[in-house]
Amino acid sequence: PKPGTSMGMDAHLGRLGLGLVRNVVGAVARESQRHARCNHGSAQVTAIRAGRVVDPDAGTAAENQVILIEQAKITAIGGNVTIPAGATVIDLSTSTISPGLVDAHTHLCMAVKPGRDAGSYYYTTLRDPDAMRAVEGVINARSMLQAGFTSVRDIGNEGNFACVQVRRAIQRGRIPGPTMLTAGRIIAPYGGQFQLQPDKPDLAEPEYYFADTRDEMIKAVRENAHYGATVIKLVVDDQRYIYSVEDIEFIKAQAAGAGMKLAAHAWTEPGAHNAAAASALRARRWAGRSPTTGAGTWR
Repeated sequence: PKPGTSMGMDAHLGRLGLGLVRNVVGAVARESQRHARCNHGSAQVTAIRAGRVVDPDAGTAAENQVILIEQAKITAIGGNVTIPAGATVIDLSTSTISPGLVDAHTHLCMAVKPGRDAGSYYYTTLRDPDAMRAVEGVINARSMLQAGFTSVRDIGNEGNFACVQVRRAIQRGRIPGPTMLTAGRIIAPYGGQFQLQPDKPDLAEPEYYFADTRDEMIKAVRENAHYGATVIKLVVDDQRYIYSVEDIEFIKAQAAGAGMKLAAHAWTEPGAHNAAAASALRARRWAGRSPTTGAGTWR
């Protein structure tokens, strides 16, 4: 994660856009949960009177719309939609409604305390037990939903599968939160993103799963799948030794065999090159400088 933050870099997009566009996911979720408790599973219709509805695919915004929601699904949108008798009505006639936002890079079960942790998530991993990491995940999942994010891809830094449990609680309707993809333990060359000491070699676990041989890579993917991961996250290059193109292709194939896609963190030019050459689905946040040209950075 970006040191000193609890979520990935993408999250700022929601804060920028939602100053102008009010997403109603949080309001609808709260109403739906309240009526589910009152009606014990019976079909309940929620109607939203919207001042404007944004359609990003069409690039349009329609005014004075009605949105009908039944059993957590939108069943109708339009200017001439009739609100059924007995429906719960949410009046947002002075607001603009957008579809739910997606954040493809979050770390919901990681909350760095700047004063306590000196801005280093390494210290956070030592000081917060998995139980607290799960609590942080519950808080952050609710905040993401209230901010308008209906789907997130949570790519590691979750301790010992804390965010898998948060995802399952959301799926079971026990807590509010977005749809989640969760990566479990990040697979990395020895050391992960930390600098360990020879008398304390275990301090990066279970944050990272060190995998340097083919057998270790197979086991890392299978253990993640077994314990509930739905996407695999690699750290390619935070050490002097990095994953090769062949390494990444091998792990990608193992993940595909378990029905999962691959996300790759790359920090250097060689790491980004290897991730791209291996067609890793998403190389995250390369930041470096070419040793030959001195070219700038991209994230």
